Amino acid sequence: MPVEAEQVINRTDANNRSRGIPMDARIKDVVVPQLGLGVGVGFAMNRLDEYWVAARTKAGKATAYYEKIGPAINLGLGLGLVILGATGKLFKGPSQQLMAISGGGAMLQNALLSYVEGVYATMNKTAGRPGASAYWQGSPVMTNVGARMPGVIAPRMVDLDSF
Repeated sequence: MPVEAEQVINRTDANNRSRGIPMDARIKDVVVPQLGLGVGVGFAMNRLDEYWVAARTKAGKATAYYEKIGPAINLGLGLGLVILGATGKLFKGPSQQLMAISGGGAMLQNALLSYVEGVYATMNKTAGRPGASAYWQGSPVMTNVGARMPGVIAPRMVDLDSF
């Protein structure tokens, strides 16, 4: 059965020898949205989170990883772009669909990385919620109040419920 010209992936003799796939037109459709949406929107969301956490800190409130708004925006927009690109409802051309899926996927990766890092920090009792590990009772040095390390606040003076 003869193969039509559009079905031939390896178009040149050099590609026939090395079995390479020419990707010149698709590189920009994949890399540009990943960098633009993944890095660009990720950078903007990190600045938004810095402002959000600073405002909450000034108000005397702590901000846990799941209370930040940057990962939530990345998750929602990224999931929306992937769904719209995969279904073809908003993006009609194949290159537009590929751009939406790859850019939305990069945004999803940023959001999930933020959440996984937050869960990991909380599981290890390090910076999950600010101030939560001000007095760790499992420390071998702090077995009683008299054996506290220098600079550690006595547990009766720390109200962890306010965090």
